[in-house]
Amino acid sequence: MEELKPKLSSPTNPTLSATWLRFPNSPFADLNRQLSRPLAHTVVGGKEGGKSALCETIAFLGASQKNGGSIIDLYGARDNEGLGWLRSPFKDSVLLLKGEHTQVNCPTAPCKNIGEVTLDDLEDYRVIVSCARFYRSIREEWYSVGKFLDFLWTRESWTKLCWLVVREANSIISSRMMLGEDQAQAVKYFVKAMQEMRHSGLSIAVDTLRWMGAEINYRTISDYIYLKAPGIDGLPQQLDFLYSYFDPFQIMQMPAEQFIVLSRRGALGVGRFDCPYWHKNEHENLRKLFAIDLKHDKDETKDLTKDTGLHVNDNTHAGIIRDRFEKKTKKGKVLSMGAIAFSLGRSSKTIHDQICYHNDAVTGVGECPRCKRVNGKYAKQEV
Repeated sequence: MEELKPKLSSPTNPTLSATWLRFPNSPFADLNRQLSRPLAHTVVGGKEGGKSALCETIAFLGASQKNGGSIIDLYGARDNEGLGWLRSPFKDSVLLLKGEHTQVNCPTAPCKNIGEVTLDDLEDYRVIVSCARFYRSIREEWYSVGKFLDFLWTRESWTKLCWLVVREANSIISSRMMLGEDQAQAVKYFVKAMQEMRHSGLSIAVDTLRWMGAEINYRTISDYIYLKAPGIDGLPQQLDFLYSYFDPFQIMQMPAEQFIVLSRRGALGVGRFDCPYWHKNEHENLRKLFAIDLKHDKDETKDLTKDTGLHVNDNTHAGIIRDRFEKKTKKGKVLSMGAIAFSLGRSSKTIHDQICYHNDAVTGVGECPRCKRVNGKYAKQEV
C-alpha cells in the first residue's frame, strides 16, 4: 500500500510528479509530457484541499511547454486570487480583464474590457486574468465571462496551446444560464466545449467540490481526474477500489500538496506538487499589494436578472424576435434593428446580440431556450 507523506512546498517554480501504481507504461502515465496536449484536467476534493493551487500548477507547467501559450484564469474568488499571477514568472506579460462599467488603474499590468479581447491577445500575453472585483456584481461577471467563452471557441487554427483555469466548474454553468440557457443546455455546452477543445487549441484545469450531480457530465470525459482530500465523507462508491491501494485515513487527511490521479485510460498514481510561490495567502489583499485602484459606475447596484441595459429578460427577448418576424414598415419591409431598438429604448447592438443568440440556439440545438420558456411562437425558427 502506497504511503502518503507530507512534503514542504518549494520556493522555486512549482513541480508536478506522480508514482504510477497501475499501467505505469501507459503513455498517459507520462504526466508532464501529456501537458503539451489539449486535454481536460479535473480536480475534485473538499474545501481548503489545495484544488486551486493544483490547477495553477498544472496550467503553469502546461504553458511552460515548448508549444505552451497563454493561461486564461477565470472565475476566481472574490478576494482576487488571480492577481497572484502578477508575481509569477509570467508577471511581465499579464493582461487583466474587467467589465465595461468598471475603471481599473493597475501600475504593473495593462487592463482591457473583456468584450474587447482579440485572438492576438492570446498570442501576445502569457497570462490573462479575469478578477471578480473588476465587475460591478457577480451577475455581470458571469454574463461577461460567458460571452468571452463563446469568443474563445472561435479559434480555427492554433500553434500555441492556451490553458483555461476554471476555479469552480459550476461557475461556467451559471454563466451560461445568465445568457439565457437552462441548466441542461448549459451542461451540454460545457461538455461539448470540452470534447472539442483540441480543435481550438485549448486545455482546461478545472476544480469542483462534488463528485456527483451535474459535475458527472464533464468529469466522465476528463482526461485526468485528480482527487484531493475528501474529508469525513470519504470516497464515493465508484472509487471504493482505491481503498485497496491506500489507507482510508490517509486519504481522508491527505496533505494539501498531494493528490491521487486517474487517467482516462485507467492509469492510477499518487503524486505531489509544489504550491506555486505566487499563490494567494489567505490574509493577503493583493489588490492593495499591487496598488490597483477600482471605480465602478454609479448604477452598480442594478439587478441584472431584471430587464436592464446589460441583460435582457426572456419576455423582452421573445418580443424582439416577434417584432422582427411580424412588424413591418409602411412600405411592407421588415422592421429594422434600429427601429426595434428605438421602440424599446435600447441600442441597436442589444437587438443584434439577441437576434444572433436566437439564431445560434436554433441552429445549434433546434430551438431558442429563452423563447421556449415564455412560450414564444418563433422558438424554433431562425430570424
